[in-house]
Amino acid sequence: MRLSPRKAVGLLCAAVYLPVTAHAETLEQAWASARGTDFGLRAAQFEEQAAEAARSATSRQRLPSVSANGFLVKLDEAPTIKSPIEDNLTIPSPIRFPLLPSSFSFPVPADLQNFQLGEDKFTQVALQATLPLYTGGRLTNLSKAAESQVGAAGWNLRRTEQELKVNVAEAYVNVLRAQGGATISDREVEAVSGYVQDVQNLFDQQMVAKSDLLSVQVYLADSRQRNLQIKNAVQLAQSFYNKMVGRPLDAQVSLEPLEPAADVGGESLEALTQEAIKNRPELNNLTAQTESLRYAAKAIKGGLLPQVGLLGGMVYLDLDTLDDNTIGYAGVGASWTLFDSGVTRKQAEALSKRRISSEELFSQARELISLQVRQTWLAREEARNRLNVAQTALDSADENQRVTRDRYREGMGTNTEVLEAETRRSAAFTSYNNAKYDAVYADLRLKYVVGGI
Repeated sequence: MRLSPRKAVGLLCAAVYLPVTAHAETLEQAWASARGTDFGLRAAQFEEQAAEAARSATSRQRLPSVSANGFLVKLDEAPTIKSPIEDNLTIPSPIRFPLLPSSFSFPVPADLQNFQLGEDKFTQVALQATLPLYTGGRLTNLSKAAESQVGAAGWNLRRTEQELKVNVAEAYVNVLRAQGGATISDREVEAVSGYVQDVQNLFDQQMVAKSDLLSVQVYLADSRQRNLQIKNAVQLAQSFYNKMVGRPLDAQVSLEPLEPAADVGGESLEALTQEAIKNRPELNNLTAQTESLRYAAKAIKGGLLPQVGLLGGMVYLDLDTLDDNTIGYAGVGASWTLFDSGVTRKQAEALSKRRISSEELFSQARELISLQVRQTWLAREEARNRLNVAQTALDSADENQRVTRDRYREGMGTNTEVLEAETRRSAAFTSYNNAKYDAVYADLRLKYVVGGI
């Protein structure tokens, strides 16, 4: 019993997926494998962790801090103070007699003329705690800037993951496309081999010329050469796919088939564009970067205002001359940079300029994303229309091939017509295969450019 052209198409499409087993890998499993092995994604994850650590460090600047310091000093000589007493001390006589002098003079020892205040070496140890009270908004804005950086790092991680997913999806689809092309080529070689056998039988019965036999043999040789090239393309596609999911390049690849989305109604271009502008991580990353730069500029300007803090601590001095070697203290400290030659203002201005640059990049990225959505949406529409046309052409090419071969057997057609019909039939299958996977990839890429793959 002969199958209808549409059933033949269905059988061919099923044959494309003959390599698929019960353990065939799905696209979601491929994404999971790639996420676990991709270096770029891992680097983005560490960047997010670094931003979170920086945010935590910034917020902790509001808490008390305790510092300790100490030093041992050796002086060239012990510090002393010179006494006002001269070398001789004169004391008036309290009783005046004619025979006694009016005053008495005594020599003063050297150790009474100079008093030693300490030793020629001493040790100091200090412990101090500080708590910021007022920073002119510097710490507040630094915390907000660090928080925005965490958001930017999160959006960058999402962008990296989505780029990885769309690249894996492309490699996945290319493997299916290559495998489908290999199945079409195998079918062509099989069909031409059968036709060569038919012509050989007719030649043996002296019903056709030898040129007919030679021409179909040459056609078969060309088909086998193309088959080898296509099989090599399959190996290359599988190797690239294995690289994307972190496996050995020669690992066996068995994938679940993908079909174009059945229902795409209600997805207007305007709605998809607005969704992309809202969801695309690139735009959200630039927004977070802009906010971070704005807060960072405010934090630097806050350094121009007085910085006030609460402080307290203890100091230990290893001096024998002190009655109590430990001294405690507490108080409020303030510092205010009155003039720095404009350094702080220029630093704030530099960050403000970078913020403006980021805003300009946001506007440019928004326009490019709108264009990207439009291009991808049109590509999907084109792929779907080509798929419908390819389906109709496939039915016609299959029927034409059958009729042409029947006419040749009846002696009403030529060998050239049969080979041309076979060429058109293979081309129709190839066009259908390409249009199908173009539509599949267009669906996936549209989800990516909208920001929801």
